[in-house]
Amino acid sequence: MALNLRKALVRNGLIAGGVCLVLSGALATFAGGMQVTPANLAWPLLLALGIGGFTAWQGTNKIKQGVLRSLPEDFSYLQLSQDARESRISGVKIDWETIDDFAIQLEMRGYIRLGEFTTWPLPKHFVGVAACFIDRSATTLVEMQTIHMNDSAPSAARAHAGGVHLSIMSVLGGNISVNTTDHKLMATNYLIRGDYTAVASFPGVGLLQLLEKHARLVTHVRARSGKKPMAGLNMNRYVLLQRERFEQARKRITRMSGYEIARRVDAFEAAPRTNWLTSSSRLSALVDRPFEELDTGKYTTGQAPILNAEGAAVSAFDPATPAAAAAVVSVVFNNGGATPATAMMSADAEAVEANERSSVLMTQIGSSANWFYWVAALSLVNTVVAILGSKWSFIIGLGLPQLLISEATRMRLAADPPALLIATLWGVSFAMTAFFAACGWFAGRPSIVAFIAGAALFALDSIIFLIAGDWIGVAFHAVVLYMFWKGITATREYKEVVTR
Repeated sequence: MALNLRKALVRNGLIAGGVCLVLSGALATFAGGMQVTPANLAWPLLLALGIGGFTAWQGTNKIKQGVLRSLPEDFSYLQLSQDARESRISGVKIDWETIDDFAIQLEMRGYIRLGEFTTWPLPKHFVGVAACFIDRSATTLVEMQTIHMNDSAPSAARAHAGGVHLSIMSVLGGNISVNTTDHKLMATNYLIRGDYTAVASFPGVGLLQLLEKHARLVTHVRARSGKKPMAGLNMNRYVLLQRERFEQARKRITRMSGYEIARRVDAFEAAPRTNWLTSSSRLSALVDRPFEELDTGKYTTGQAPILNAEGAAVSAFDPATPAAAAAVVSVVFNNGGATPATAMMSADAEAVEANERSSVLMTQIGSSANWFYWVAALSLVNTVVAILGSKWSFIIGLGLPQLLISEATRMRLAADPPALLIATLWGVSFAMTAFFAACGWFAGRPSIVAFIAGAALFALDSIIFLIAGDWIGVAFHAVVLYMFWKGITATREYKEVVTR
């Protein structure tokens, strides 16, 4: 069933705008003494358009942020020890028998077992385990993947989990990733693809057939690009290539608008794809890159690509040298029993807790930052309404722009109105609105400076309502300031968590 994200965005915007139009129209009519005037009709329509547009924009922003959050910034594989087979990983018992059945088929055909791995940091709701194999020429890596949901996952997700899937990868020219899988490709897979990739999906196809199809795909890409398969593929390099792909996708998604992402998702859902290939001209223009360049590049910084249960970095380059050693983490698998990694258990727990806490804090920061947008939008409406001569305004908008517009209106009615001064007053009013919108954008990134600057100006604006004795306006300003304060405290804690 197609998602139709763009239709959902438009529908939500129309619903929000329609509700706002009805309510604001009723308020305008009431405030205007049941008089039908251009001002009383114009501002409800402007408000409805603004609220509808803002609702749709928020929806597109959530889509974009959701895709970006799916791209891990610090991605590693954790090598599982033999102890993991006898215990649970994050409370989940893995189906090792099915994995071993596939492993026997590969080993009989000369593939070398590299071990079993899971991703680090561990996901919150599921555990994915991959048994990895390399052919004798070290040009083709096979992953047998199985995903199990834990008790914290939604029941619907647990119902669809399980089973073994296959993913096969070769690298041409050191840059081009060729992947064959029996997974059904989704729109997200296409969005977060690498810049130089060939992907083909064959759901339901068995292991031997999938290996044959992968060999044909490699031959096809080789003919199109003029690049040869690279020998020397291993787990470290596999992870480094994944990190490179995630960064390429992150840069591409960042440049796109949320609406463009929705358009591409809808296009994929309307015509699902089972394969894609970067253009031959781009692939053939690539300069061959030796794996050694990847080994020492920027993707090796930070967390080590491969970690083991004892907390050591696993080097697949040269077992005799710790060239891949970097930041070291570990994990305990056996529900509290003693393992060589017990001494580092608290550090691992803190890392998982920090990831979860940062997600909660970003949600609070986004919620608080949205108040800047509401203040800006409603202040813009108040400004337009004041220009049109209406006396009605929103109490949670800014008071200073209304005073400036009121003064500009009084000057305009004079015999010789100072045009430059009137234009200046209007410009300052709209600039204040734009300033709050900018604060909302920067605060959501997050920026504590944006929160403090916007909150300080809004606090000064509250003095206008206090002097006027508008206690309802003062109360609403106090509520908004409280939300800004929550955003400030959440931003401070977030920065402490991510830099810890």
